[in-house]
Amino acid sequence: MIGLLATLAGAQTPPDAFGRFDVENLTIVRPVGAAFEGGFDNSDPNDESAFDRTVVRALEGRATDYDFVMVFIGQGLPRQIAGAFAFNETHNRDLMGVGSVRLADERFSVRSALYMNRTTSFTTLDPVRSQWVFNHEIGHHWLAYPWIDLGEGRSDVLLGRQRAHWTYFLHTGNAPMEGNDWIDNGDGTFTTNPSSGQGGYSDLELYTMGLLRADEVAPFFLIEPDDPGNRTRTSAPDHWLEIAPFTVSGQRIDLTIDDLIATNGPVSPGPDTSQKDFRFLTVLVVGPFEDIDSGDLTRVSELQTQWAEGFATATRNLARVSFDMPDEKLTLASIDAPAWIPEAAR
Repeated sequence: MIGLLATLAGAQTPPDAFGRFDVENLTIVRPVGAAFEGGFDNSDPNDESAFDRTVVRALEGRATDYDFVMVFIGQGLPRQIAGAFAFNETHNRDLMGVGSVRLADERFSVRSALYMNRTTSFTTLDPVRSQWVFNHEIGHHWLAYPWIDLGEGRSDVLLGRQRAHWTYFLHTGNAPMEGNDWIDNGDGTFTTNPSSGQGGYSDLELYTMGLLRADEVAPFFLIEPDDPGNRTRTSAPDHWLEIAPFTVSGQRIDLTIDDLIATNGPVSPGPDTSQKDFRFLTVLVVGPFEDIDSGDLTRVSELQTQWAEGFATATRNLARVSFDMPDEKLTLASIDAPAWIPEAAR
């Protein structure tokens, strides 16, 4: 597309570069040239994508330290996110006892990058569901990865999709990392309770996030279904799909946090030393010939407020996120028309 527009305008292809400028609590990145080739595609996690290059560029030269980056996509960009509504790409993780591998990627100073699609993707979601999506994606820094030994060796029986979400059959109270709010009917059957809404983080999740002590985690249970019907361990939770309650027969396996600690070790850092306040750098990526949509800027601001409040509530006010960006004078002379875009190509 870039080459075609430039050719029609009788101009050379724009250089391999990124334009970047900050607007209040948002940085706008405009990739051009080879930096934009192939669009934004994370289908090959081993290949450095335009997503990665955008995050590097957004962070470059900043005096402020950020814990996470959150990326939105402009209305004029192709949506190539491997079918995901949103996703988390973790770059650095130095945690123990959470069941995941420790990661260290020297290209990035942040823990993770959250790719949150277009701002308009959230206009059809009510605030509770919108907050659930954010809490889900940031939650992937810690969750859900722990294996467990139920007497037959170490197993991933607690996990569902991608071994990074709870299994459909885990009782989680409709927590952000999936599972369901299961009602034990007392007769060997169990029914999901989608109407209980998308709740906050469960005790188990808050412990894994380093926010609760082990002795503060209530027991929970796993269902070993006799015949799961059209449900599997990787099924999406009923409350997210907003479908009717589902009943399954099976065996109830009661668990405590000690069962996880026996397999994974204690979580470290724990609540006495774990980080409680996290700073986000918010990025809006726009196409090389795309005008800035003022509606995007408004929606980003609204979502930042909504998600900061939702994360605090979901963590029982044990942790907070901030989207504030200090003014570091990282601007371009023109928002709508960087110098390398020929007017005839617009």
